[in-house]
Amino acid sequence: MRSIWEENLKRLKPLYIIQSFLLGLLIICISTIPIAHSEFLSGKFEDKFTAVAVAERNPAGNLKINPELIPELIPEVNPVIISDIDTERTTNNYSDINLFDGSKNLNFKEILLTLEQIPVKGRAPKTGYSRAAFGPQWSDIDRNGCDTRNDILKRDLTNIIYRAKTRDCVVENGKLLDPFSNTVIDFIRGERTSMLVQIDHVVSLSNAWQTGIFKATLKTRTEFANDPLNLLAVKGSLNSQKGDGDAATWLPPNKSFRCDYVALQIKVKSKYELWVTKSEKDAMIRVLGSCS
Repeated sequence: MRSIWEENLKRLKPLYIIQSFLLGLLIICISTIPIAHSEFLSGKFEDKFTAVAVAERNPAGNLKINPELIPELIPEVNPVIISDIDTERTTNNYSDINLFDGSKNLNFKEILLTLEQIPVKGRAPKTGYSRAAFGPQWSDIDRNGCDTRNDILKRDLTNIIYRAKTRDCVVENGKLLDPFSNTVIDFIRGERTSMLVQIDHVVSLSNAWQTGIFKATLKTRTEFANDPLNLLAVKGSLNSQKGDGDAATWLPPNKSFRCDYVALQIKVKSKYELWVTKSEKDAMIRVLGSCS
């Protein structure tokens, strides 16, 4: 009799394990509903689908999101306005910078002369670097009621469709002629599609930190992070590939854009009084040597 009882217990044990697992999963799913609902009602996320997806990944409610990796989750209808930004220093009219025919407007001999005036030093330590050191992400520094990310999308995309009731601010769809690859990319705002088009800092925040901007005020660093001279809408995968690389470690695959790209880096570094490393300067000179 004892052996029959033990045999039955062995048969039932897997069922108890499966039942316990399903019960635990049900508890986790139920716990995400109030988190997602509260985050949606607070306006943190644009839709319930996104809120639920994030809550499922964070059932304890610890919703820590890297805004640079998931820009489409950032609320964009009510951008942060920085009241004390030096608007004279930062370009206000985003349309003034035509990045795709820059070679027609740039004098590369003058760019080389500018490069010669930039100090050459080694990289400073990364100590103290963080995204927060550059102020709130995508601020509205020109006070046009639209955050910087959407301003750059408006500048660089064509065939744009705006979200209703955002006063032509939030870009929902558009086409990008990507300067890094010279290919056309369809931008469609969404949890999985927004990342196909990202906003690149031509001189990355990390590179800027290690070449002098760590000494600047928070106001200047916020200007730098939102300056349209230093921003490009680009193919997301190439932006990720670039990381915080400088001209010595990364250049756009589209060789016809390299002259403009390096020239922009020099203009940005000169504007914010940053330095270059020796290898970075050598790479810039090599690129500009082929420009006309």
